[in-house]
Amino acid sequence: MANLFDIINPNFFGVLAGRNRVSNFLLITEVSSFFGSQITVERKRLIDYIAEQIKIMHIEDVGDDVNEEYSYELSGLTNQYNQKANIFISYLEKRGWLDKDRNPDFVDIVSRTDAFLEIFDSLMKLIQEETDAKEQSTSLLSLYRNIRGFDYKNATSSVESIEIASKELEKSILSINSKIKRFVDKTMSDTSLDEREILKRLTIDYQKLSAFVSFHNLYTKNNPNKYQIEIINKIYSLQEEDSMNQLIDDYCKTKGLNIEDESERFKAKRYIETVFEEVLSQMETIEKSLSAIAGRNYSYTSSSVDRINFRLNNERDIKGDINNLLKSIKQSSLGDEFETDFDFYSFDQTDNKSLFTARALSKIAPKETPFVKHEVNLEALAKAEELIRQREMYSIQAVNKFVLEQLGERNKMSANELFIDNIENFIKMMLVPVYSTNSGSSYTVKKLKDKTFDCLRYIVDNYEIIKKEGETR
Repeated sequence: MANLFDIINPNFFGVLAGRNRVSNFLLITEVSSFFGSQITVERKRLIDYIAEQIKIMHIEDVGDDVNEEYSYELSGLTNQYNQKANIFISYLEKRGWLDKDRNPDFVDIVSRTDAFLEIFDSLMKLIQEETDAKEQSTSLLSLYRNIRGFDYKNATSSVESIEIASKELEKSILSINSKIKRFVDKTMSDTSLDEREILKRLTIDYQKLSAFVSFHNLYTKNNPNKYQIEIINKIYSLQEEDSMNQLIDDYCKTKGLNIEDESERFKAKRYIETVFEEVLSQMETIEKSLSAIAGRNYSYTSSSVDRINFRLNNERDIKGDINNLLKSIKQSSLGDEFETDFDFYSFDQTDNKSLFTARALSKIAPKETPFVKHEVNLEALAKAEELIRQREMYSIQAVNKFVLEQLGERNKMSANELFIDNIENFIKMMLVPVYSTNSGSSYTVKKLKDKTFDCLRYIVDNYEIIKKEGETR
């Protein structure tokens, strides 16, 4: 195998590894945008464009991480933005992103290197959260159509098309798991979201995620099982001796090999057999791979939803709610006319026997703690009360009541029979299986394998709700 750094500049990736990697990538994106479909552009025009982008984006650190002692031609560059743009373009040239040349009129021109085109395209695909939801199914259909409509007159081209489609299918399936995990991790680590917003993302926004839609398509209507037998049979047919000899002959002619040379025929045969063997292996394992991904993706979301619901469940953390509420209004003076849903009393001193008690496992409060009196902060109080109200909305008691009301006199029903007409009820429906294993639940849940239904324009896994014996509405 060739050494990667024999092909590209050894310092190529340094552009994306220094302390200015963020601004560097932003400017590389602008360079790519300026080129568009052009092969070459005038270097001066590119510098003028990048200078304008540096000014618009207020980028101050251009060239700060260029440690090499490069000499830059700054003559004719009258302002700091043009100087910075020139330094950056020279930086890309030295690092192997751009090739510098001169046209017949002796005007400096630049073009993008192969490494720029290939690697930048891959990076852009990686950072785009919303990709084509039909991508995985398209790869599968492309593989199926190339095999089914195999063209013996252009056999080599057909084999290469099969190889490309097979690799694209493999790559797209493997990326599903990564994209969904990245979505869950990003949601859970976003400190700007409260519990309710996180839960909405994990239950509602998750349904719109392109990777989830793609996976759902592959797992249901475009399942590989629909094409598996026909693909395998066609590959077996192409591997028969007469067909294989015909493919080898075409490959040798197309690639300029000696059709009579046994060693070159062996190379051609080995390539063709390798492509076919990889497709057969893919068809034999693809269903198992999809099932494994389904299991992992379920664990990603369910474990995260469980954690969020634990935080939302006011029964499990009622002391924490009270403490949070008191902390929110600790700057307030609780006078005789102060009214809340709780019985609060005004003390000059609070001790460890009062309502403001320390959490379990936390440091015990001192015997006496001064309580400072201030004006009532109505905004903080309203925020604290709203927090408790939201938590109660999705507590186990609220979901339990929701289920019993929907069941009525029935002993069991499917999730697709639930009456859902708003987002709040939709979230409760998603929480039904989560709370079903709780000892305080009035029902149990049985998963219905490979059964889904549409609810509020989202695709949802179906399940059966069974009322526990002795439970009444």
